[in-house]
Amino acid sequence: MASAATPPGQDAAQQAERAFTAHDVQRARTLWQSLAASGDAEAAFRLGLLADAGNGEPQDATRAYRWFRQAADAGLSEAEFNVAAMKDGGRGTPLDEAGAATWYARAAGAGNRRAEYDLGLLYDAGTGVPRNPAAARAWFRQAASSGLPAASDKLKAPDPDTGGANLQPSASLHPAAPVTPKAGETVALPEDRAVVFVWTAPADAQTVRYFLQVVAQGQGPEREIHAGYVDVTAKLVALDATAHDYVWRVFTVSPQAGRYTVTPWTAFKTRDRG
Repeated sequence: MASAATPPGQDAAQQAERAFTAHDVQRARTLWQSLAASGDAEAAFRLGLLADAGNGEPQDATRAYRWFRQAADAGLSEAEFNVAAMKDGGRGTPLDEAGAATWYARAAGAGNRRAEYDLGLLYDAGTGVPRNPAAARAWFRQAASSGLPAASDKLKAPDPDTGGANLQPSASLHPAAPVTPKAGETVALPEDRAVVFVWTAPADAQTVRYFLQVVAQGQGPEREIHAGYVDVTAKLVALDATAHDYVWRVFTVSPQAGRYTVTPWTAFKTRDRG
């Protein structure tokens, strides 16, 4: 009985990996370039690594960033982290602290523990996002639960002093700020149709929870795709297989005070990635 044929792209990816393992970087690069031209995110990521390290070619952070960005736009979390780190350091692309925070959040929402930790650092310092020690510790907890020792060390430190000139809990509850998907955006869906929803916590010191609601529109009655609590500021949600029109919003909830505030609905569309 004949075995099933290997898809051409998968075969090329295997050939590239074998070539790289055999230290034939030039052949691996040629194969990855062909794959990346057809939209293969992993191939684009590997090309970024070659350019960033100067492996078989002159080191070029700008070219590395372009490859990482291509892979990140396709939803590869490792590439999303690298895009964030390069924006965070202004390496290969202009310094963009707010952009770094967004890309860290996208990677963190997909479970990248280094991104979870680094986003916690940004919230702790108020770099690229409003300073929010509670949001920082929520991300440190997430990274620690993912097994990152540095995050566990952060959690062993005493809670930051919120007195004096430092940030204090606000008397009123401030809403989160939706970041992505943006209003009016058309999101190209990966095969698993999973999208990371990102919002920014306000400058505050009180501990809150977030309630994310995602609703599919069109194709008949509205359908709630996701509704649930989360302690951090990003969430990966698998969208519907038939709908292409969605709205989402985030509730900021204070369990201690028994209060909440909510963002307006944000509408976006999706398309299958082709």
